[in-house]
Amino acid sequence: MLKFLNRLAVIGAACAVAATSLVGLAAPAQADVYNVSLYTSANSVPVGSSATLTAYSNTDVGPTPYYIEIYDQSALPSPTRVVSCGSGYSCSATVTQNVVGSHTYIAFVASSSTSYPPPNIQSTSNTVTVTWTPPSEGGVAGPSALCDGGTQVIDQSTEGVRTKLYTLAPSPSELDVCVRVEQNGFGLGGEFIVRDPLPTANVGNIAAPVTDGNFTACQTTPGNTVPGAHPIEQGSVAGVSVLFDAYANASTAWVCLWLPAAQSRLVVQIPQASVTLAPLPSVSFLPDPGTP
Repeated sequence: MLKFLNRLAVIGAACAVAATSLVGLAAPAQADVYNVSLYTSANSVPVGSSATLTAYSNTDVGPTPYYIEIYDQSALPSPTRVVSCGSGYSCSATVTQNVVGSHTYIAFVASSSTSYPPPNIQSTSNTVTVTWTPPSEGGVAGPSALCDGGTQVIDQSTEGVRTKLYTLAPSPSELDVCVRVEQNGFGLGGEFIVRDPLPTANVGNIAAPVTDGNFTACQTTPGNTVPGAHPIEQGSVAGVSVLFDAYANASTAWVCLWLPAAQSRLVVQIPQASVTLAPLPSVSFLPDPGTP
């Protein structure tokens, strides 16, 4: 009886060892069946541009019930599937965003599903992040820097976008207004030159400008003698609207601005001779390179 029990014990131990060996062999074999990695063609691109995501599997998913799938983990209100491929060793998708920000992506070998995470995950990839940055519009500074030694009205940066507004009076009959909006040295801007062509014997000096919030006046007030289309310049830097305009008549000249830091009108009163007829005051604009 004792031998019989000992034999059963030996047989049971052998079975346990065999079972343990089988489990130990099965787990690594299953783990090695699928392996997926994710790559991106660019980690940083301007808003509106695209990056290509590619997931690579070490196994062709074609003969299997599984798919290579890429998800955008940062999508709101919940992660969304970007692409799903049912055959081959790789799966690619082009992603584009029109808003500044970063998106993180991940790939799976799993059953096909639009839900996150997908069911029956066989392998999970690394994550990759693509950042969409503000576009660099316009060119480098030019005429807008000519007033930098004058009077500062605005000079500040907000979220990486710098707004500058300076005035300079090179002579009693001229006032220069320099404006620029830029990011990383590129942007839109230029110099407005306000001149009073009246003889100095008949008029006084141009007064210091005053400001108010009526920035639309240059476009809406009749009798504008400044030639060309109005507004003179309208565009955007890093998604922020920028507008420059000017107005002049016999007694006043205005520079109207819509900038990230301020929306204002600079009013320059033109001294008048009471009885002398003369040319009207003028406003001209010298754009920076890259500013239409």
